[in-house]
Amino acid sequence: MRKGQAALLIAAAILIMLGLLFLVENFLPSWMHITNLIWPAIFLAGGIWFLLSAASNHGKYWGLFMPGSILTGLGLIFLITSYLPFTWSFLWPIILISIGVGFFLMMFFGRVFGLIIPAAILCSLGLVFFIISALASISPVAWSLLWPLIIIFIGVAMLTIFFFRHSIVYSFSRKPVDEKTETVPGQVVDGKVDTADTFTRGLEKVSLAVGYGGGEIKVTPAPGLDRIFDGYLPQSEIESSRSNGKGKFSLRMKGGLPPFVYGEGKNNWELRLTDQVDLDLNFKLGALKADLELGSLRIRSLKFDSGACEGNIQFSSKNPVQMERLLVRTGASNVKLSGLANANFERMELKSGVGEYHIDFGGEVSQSATVEISCALSSVSIIIPENMSARISATERYFAELKSKGWVQDGDYLVSPAFSADKPTFHIILKGALGEFKVLTTRS
Repeated sequence: MRKGQAALLIAAAILIMLGLLFLVENFLPSWMHITNLIWPAIFLAGGIWFLLSAASNHGKYWGLFMPGSILTGLGLIFLITSYLPFTWSFLWPIILISIGVGFFLMMFFGRVFGLIIPAAILCSLGLVFFIISALASISPVAWSLLWPLIIIFIGVAMLTIFFFRHSIVYSFSRKPVDEKTETVPGQVVDGKVDTADTFTRGLEKVSLAVGYGGGEIKVTPAPGLDRIFDGYLPQSEIESSRSNGKGKFSLRMKGGLPPFVYGEGKNNWELRLTDQVDLDLNFKLGALKADLELGSLRIRSLKFDSGACEGNIQFSSKNPVQMERLLVRTGASNVKLSGLANANFERMELKSGVGEYHIDFGGEVSQSATVEISCALSSVSIIIPENMSARISATERYFAELKSKGWVQDGDYLVSPAFSADKPTFHIILKGALGEFKVLTTRS
């Protein structure tokens, strides 16, 4: 049977079934009318389809969780209002909760941990508005008593933060030394590193984890620096260990306290990194503004995890060693990555939530590399120099538009004007839902 004939039979069967349903509806009481189920069924079916598609293959298409969650929430609202005595004015917080659940699912399956911030905010707001609607409809008197208590609670919380911020006392005590690896806390005096344990002598490779809650952080290279790092790092603490020519360092905000405890501008960091040893860098950041210049550093691997972020990550000069992996994961953000060919990586992954992303592959190409970009509800601009050999696979897009100019379709791939199998080539994989990808070619 031909495809056209099969489609005709399916359409005929659907029409017959709908006609029978509407006919039977005439003999049923009004509360059982089938038409009441049409809109809920459409939204629920669409939502469930998106959710199942997103969860398939171990969450490979995690961007589809957002439209799936929203459609499912709308379907529930239509279903409830059709058969129960509730109105939109009471049920609308389900939309907020649905979006929050979508962010939670995207965070879990896409491992974009920064999405927990909008997820928690939206779910909390939805629950609060549900409580307010319930109290206002059940007992206006109860609501008149509740809202002043909410205001009092907010005021008490603000006072607690104020007094806590002005009474924090920090102390450092030497931790027990392990028999195999010496681990000691470092010192930061007036925001400046003051410990001999950060010197590079005897080290060939260093793993540095940077934990920063929020504010502004600036990172720059420090050519010839004989320490792993230095700079102006207020409200921070250091922990380090050394073993067999390898060092492990942790630089983080004191006590893991959130940035608002310190006061605006009092916890901004200026971090300088050495180019004398190989580095494994792991940035775990909250909501912040970040400016990272990493050119000329000897980076073996780089991870950048953040919440809501306005970020700039730049490689203005070439990485002298080969980077195994570059991973960027963000929440709702506006991020610019530039000079990426200078990063000299084998594999790059960008996993993002809602936002705008500018990805520039300028620089000196040393080897072929694989780039995977997974975004949802985002606008992504990809900048490719005109002399770079690159190809794009974009088969895993759902309602995400791909715009390119001057590129040629070659089977399942888009290839750049300078594409050649004999040249180092960037293989770019695009995955996304409800957004757009723009591919631009620029002069070198």
